[in-house]
Amino acid sequence: MITKEQLNQILTDNHYITISTAAVDVVVEDVNQMDCSDNERAMFLAHMIHESFGFTRWVEKNGPEMNYTPHYGRGYIYLTYRRNYRAYSRAIFGNPQELDENPDKVCESEKTMMRASMWVWENLVRPNGGPSRNNFYLTTKAIKGENEAVDSYVSLRRYSIYTDLARLLGVTDLAVNEDS
Repeated sequence: MITKEQLNQILTDNHYITISTAAVDVVVEDVNQMDCSDNERAMFLAHMIHESFGFTRWVEKNGPEMNYTPHYGRGYIYLTYRRNYRAYSRAIFGNPQELDENPDKVCESEKTMMRASMWVWENLVRPNGGPSRNNFYLTTKAIKGENEAVDSYVSLRRYSIYTDLARLLGVTDLAVNEDS
């Protein structure tokens, strides 16, 4: 479990700003309710922190200019592409058209952004085996595809946030960061 103070401390330790009370409340509550180990919780949080620049950006840069507009990335871990918007919309609203017609609903509040990020994690990231194989890079690859090499500065920075979080949460068997 992580506290609000610990989350803001991790953010400042990694050169981000502390986040609003509303955002930290939602993130901490939802992360602590996840049915997973503290190790997986650290992986998930690290990716959310990295992808959203410390919970300050929740829309993909240049999103409206992408060839998959209007289904560009939204959320703390981006929900991207029409097939994923439709699957998420079906899961949350019981209707695949709901987000097709209004994709900005993903960013209506901290809660909706968090919910979308958790859905991405549970349905698109976790099934790729990163948490179960204790390999952080497999989670990165599920999010970024082949666009982020394991030894790149960006990947290593992301992994550093994870190790800070994992240690804070008392994880002793840190995940590897290997392309396997």
